[in-house]
Amino acid sequence: MQVSLKKLILGTTVAATTLIGGGSLSSFFPSTSEVIAAPNPCQKYLGKGYCTDYIRTRYTIPWRGDASTWISGARNAGWKTGTKPQKGAIAVWSSNHVAIVEDVSRDSYTISEWNWGAWTDQKCSVTKNFGKKTTRTILLRNNTASFIYP
Repeated sequence: MQVSLKKLILGTTVAATTLIGGGSLSSFFPSTSEVIAAPNPCQKYLGKGYCTDYIRTRYTIPWRGDASTWISGARNAGWKTGTKPQKGAIAVWSSNHVAIVEDVSRDSYTISEWNWGAWTDQKCSVTKNFGKKTTRTILLRNNTASFIYP
């Protein structure tokens, strides 16, 4: 019974209490040395080709986190942010993607990026362009990005 109960509640926070008939819940939990973290299947990709990795090849970024946290990270680090593309700015989408603005024209802007395209490993957010620089042009009327101005 003790082994199956451990499997059932492992990873769940439970307040220490006394069990009916004596004993405590602590006897059902493994010691710290018995808890082994599950391996991260995405670990092999970290730092090797995500969109945030590409930005880090061009700029020294003082914050951590995935792209969805970059606007707040930039603001907290004292960097300016806004809604207009500028050459050299970091474009940030709420869809958890970042890129660099390479050029701006009257009605569009061109970005360079890594890891944009069809999924090859969706669980780990890896695309066919993982670690590969690609460019695309975005019409200003279709813009949904915010920008960080390094």
